[in-house]
Amino acid sequence: MVAGIAAALVLVVALRVRDRRALAFAVSALAFALAWGIPGPVGSALYVVAQGALVAFGVLTVRSVRGPQRVLAWVVILAAALWFVTDLLAQTVVPPALSQGAIGVVYSIPTLVMAVAYLAAAVLVAVPLLRTVGAGAGALWASAEVR
Repeated sequence: MVAGIAAALVLVVALRVRDRRALAFAVSALAFALAWGIPGPVGSALYVVAQGALVAFGVLTVRSVRGPQRVLAWVVILAAALWFVTDLLAQTVVPPALSQGAIGVVYSIPTLVMAVAYLAAAVLVAVPLLRTVGAGAGALWASAEVR
């Protein structure tokens, strides 16, 4: 619920400032948060929207940044695409005769790549915010009379 509220707030701000990267990230987070509470085909469609918006966030980021952030953007793209493929396979392909432990591993792969995709995206979103906070803290520290 908290993620959905935060994503809705980011969505509103992204629409106001016309930031397509923030908009894609907010749509992905909001769709994922809503999918948890909505069962059936609507929830499944929201998962696909979350995956697609996360890929769009990665593509928009790759086009706009350089250096290590670009590598993280590629990680987001690849992990989100792999999340889509592995989730689709886990839902449609009947696994062969495997042990219970092996089936658990097979069905945990989509969740693992989803976590990698969102973690890399969170780092990409947090870096500019932390730079701004760091600059503000530095300015406050420099202007302080007592240290």
